[in-house]
Amino acid sequence: AAAAAAAEMSDELVRQATALFASQAYAECVSCLTQLLTLRPNDAKVLHNLAVATFYSSSSRSDVASLRAKLMDIQARMAESSNGREKDKDEESELTWNASVLAYNLACLHVSQRQFSAALDVLRRHVSSIEAADEEIARRIGFLMLDLNLYFNTMDDAPLLLSQIETPLRTANGEEKNAGGDDAGGSQNGSDNEGDSSVGSHSHSAGLPLDLRLLKLNLHQFKAKWHLVAKTPNHCKREINVCKKELKSLPAEYAQTPHLVFLRSSLEYMRRNFKKSIKLLSVMPKPAGNSASSVATLYLNSLGCIHMQLGKTALASLYFKQALDCNERVCGPTTSAPPGLGLASNDNAAAKRANNCLADRRPEILYNQGVAFLHLGKPLVAYQCLREALEVLSHSPRIWLRLAECCISYHASEQEREGNLRTDATKSVGSANNRKVLLLSPTTPGSSSSSATLPTLPMAMAYLRNALRLLDLQTRHETVVATPAAGSDNEPVVTTRAT
Repeated sequence: AAAAAAAEMSDELVRQATALFASQAYAECVSCLTQLLTLRPNDAKVLHNLAVATFYSSSSRSDVASLRAKLMDIQARMAESSNGREKDKDEESELTWNASVLAYNLACLHVSQRQFSAALDVLRRHVSSIEAADEEIARRIGFLMLDLNLYFNTMDDAPLLLSQIETPLRTANGEEKNAGGDDAGGSQNGSDNEGDSSVGSHSHSAGLPLDLRLLKLNLHQFKAKWHLVAKTPNHCKREINVCKKELKSLPAEYAQTPHLVFLRSSLEYMRRNFKKSIKLLSVMPKPAGNSASSVATLYLNSLGCIHMQLGKTALASLYFKQALDCNERVCGPTTSAPPGLGLASNDNAAAKRANNCLADRRPEILYNQGVAFLHLGKPLVAYQCLREALEVLSHSPRIWLRLAECCISYHASEQEREGNLRTDATKSVGSANNRKVLLLSPTTPGSSSSSATLPTLPMAMAYLRNALRLLDLQTRHETVVATPAAGSDNEPVVTTRAT
């Protein structure tokens, strides 16, 4: 009787904790889970949920390292308890579910800190058990891994992941076909690319549940993004057309999305139809809430990239400056800003920036701004922008090449200035018998700055070596994270490739 009462109390606490977390009453949820932990002290699911609820109950939610340590400790405990003993089918399924959720949350923590390489490593260790995981968890893991593959410009995991994600669509289309539908399980142009197979057709999308229609739309949007990266515009156009058809079958609140507008504009940008790309951006739907500023950041950055291609570098630099300002409103001001950008500094905004790390587009925009300054003949400011962006974009050979160009350009401008100073090394003052000739001591711009922060030719050589090393590794299809040059204090963190 006591055991039955304890089990009933445990179930009631589980229901209460679930309801409290869903209603965002995180402090009460922590209290409820703490009581539950006294009844189930070794339950990995309770330990996991308590760690997550405790993180959400904090005001700043910036202690990501502590949550990651707790989840890794739970993961190690699970691995230790499951080794060397027989498990029945239900227990095996429970362990697989717990391991999948833990792996997904750990990967999300790495992604939120822009540590994409670590996130992909975590997920790849569990990709073999994705079939045994819950359908929703398997779908989330699959899309996250696909996005990470896209960041690394590789599709090594795509065939397995796409097959797993499309399973519910195949099942639903198979049921429609068995019920007398018209070939709902057909495949669309599957021979073009191993990531291009599309389950079902638009004619049957309206009959699918809303969650499956959204799943189908997300799949086609991913394929369109991949074709953009792979520079295959015809395939990308086809996927965008499918997305447009799928949006027509969705309710109005889902149809007003800027995602497809950015895809279409990017396609025209790749085709060098810059005026059409600007025209598409001009009809961008305006989302409500905090996402409006995020969309504005991407919009302004896109306009800057387009005007760079049009040769209007000064205007492009202005757009990048506006994009940085807009990004600052979303993610909070930075603790430091490169000179010449006019951005404020605020140490009190560190927590806000940590919480919005994934939405932060500052590194990519700084890279674009650095390239614009380099074209405008301002190598020193360009170098400072690129050095700050290097913290996140160190995996890209392009940024190392641009840094080397800044060093060479700055050295050339210094040599030219020193030559001019040598020709004007004297100055006369006074007149007639009072005339005197003065010898001037030449000074170099930036002499008040620390010489360690100035670009030099030896640093250019180091940057070029890094770029060559990365290019060599990429040609072997290896996933790498570049090591910063000697003496650099930048941590190599992987992110998307800059424009």
